[in-house]
Amino acid sequence: MSSRITERTLYPFIGRVFERFGWRYFSETSLDERFPDLIFEGDGAKVVSEVKIDSETQLIRAIIDAFQKARRLGTHNAVVLLFPNYVRDIPLSELERNYPRLKVFALVLTDWLSERKELALKDLAEAFTTSFKDWLKTKKARVSYDLVVDVARDSIREIAGYLRQNFSQKPVLDSAMAVVGRFDIYKSLLEDFSGVKEDEAKLYIADITAYILINQLLFYHIISEKLGYNKLPDINPLNPPKDFIDVLERILKKGREAYPHILGFNLFPILRGDLRIVFSIARVVSTLKALRPQHIREDLFGRLYHETIPPETRKNLGAFYTKPEAAKLLASLAIDHWDAKVLDPACGSGTLLVEAYQRKAALAPPMSKEELHKRLINDIWGIDVMHFA
Repeated sequence: MSSRITERTLYPFIGRVFERFGWRYFSETSLDERFPDLIFEGDGAKVVSEVKIDSETQLIRAIIDAFQKARRLGTHNAVVLLFPNYVRDIPLSELERNYPRLKVFALVLTDWLSERKELALKDLAEAFTTSFKDWLKTKKARVSYDLVVDVARDSIREIAGYLRQNFSQKPVLDSAMAVVGRFDIYKSLLEDFSGVKEDEAKLYIADITAYILINQLLFYHIISEKLGYNKLPDINPLNPPKDFIDVLERILKKGREAYPHILGFNLFPILRGDLRIVFSIARVVSTLKALRPQHIREDLFGRLYHETIPPETRKNLGAFYTKPEAAKLLASLAIDHWDAKVLDPACGSGTLLVEAYQRKAALAPPMSKEELHKRLINDIWGIDVMHFA
């Protein structure tokens, strides 16, 4: 009777595939009593890889685990390889012949490639290497827009689920209403337009509270990287410090003063009593550091609004989302000079304005980044009609 294939069985086969594309590999290297399954090295780059068969590892947990191990090796490049369960029953002789064609679900978090892929192992290694060689020429980080959105959406849903349970306690609900806004107006909107009752409206308050929280963390992470603010803390997401919420509140204070309309809603008092939420936030903070959303150019916040706020709420508030692809097309059709003036009188989260900025920048003559930004930003205006409703 032959032995079943395990993760460890796959290590040399995976390594051989990557070797063909110029990578050196090492397996099960000791790392403070934790062992990365594989380490790839090439042209000064180091990548930690985790290998799983039939794993139900959640997206956020997989990112955190790989990223934590990578950081211990002094890198932030990580790859998670998830193989289907049937791999366990492949005869070893068959595996020897067909391993380059094994299907794998890969979660790649590197400077040169950051996305989820499902493809043959050989095709993954080829795409991974091609992206790496292209990156060596420019050193421009590549970040997955979809992956950041997926993580933020999953986090919002998880925290909203905990808040819905907590809102059965009137003091907690009252605190949330005080932060989110006048509940009677919001409730009236829902009841007038869609027949939503008070109990259901309370659930939407939980959704909006979680949405605001994740957007605040995401926004602060981005501006801290770009403007030199104190960064979100480096923590163990599986065992965050007892004062973690207090630490976050102190860190966001400077940003709250500079961006009161975004960070001015202090949600932390609502969150302190539930350890599940504390652990969720710890995972979010660690995941944001791994995904590096500060390099995203598309309108991230508008898409989050569209995908995480209940449809009834968006409809009743007159909020409609423009996809980046459509915004890019409109900008290319409307702007043929770098110094064109742009006005969007119903800008919402600014999707069209973001693409207008990128279009104008692409057409601009050579100048310093600071001068270019100053010239472009002065020719772009947006009005959010919701402020006048």
